[in-house]
Amino acid sequence: MNQRPGLDQLGLDTGKKTRLHRILYEHGLGNGTAIFLPYDQGLEHGDGVMLEKARQSMEAGATGLIFGRNVWQREHAESLRFVMQLKDILAKYPSG
Repeated sequence: MNQRPGLDQLGLDTGKKTRLHRILYEHGLGNGTAIFLPYDQGLEHGDGVMLEKARQSMEAGATGLIFGRNVWQREHAESLRFVMQLKDILAKYPSG
């Protein structure tokens, strides 16, 4: 079985290590595991694709989703519409 490197072995600055520690140990399962799926292109090419991927991720057992600044780099009304649709999806999968 392969050993995963510790956060101190990744060559990251203190801020990045702190954020990763919060993601890996303070949220979700809290057992040091996470999966990161890069969906930036989906935001640029259509909100419907992103919403479906969000639904699929939650259906597969994700305990949360993180979207970057691309959510807000569009018309304000479109950003709000996307966030409200995402909120509706997340409400169907309570994190307990």
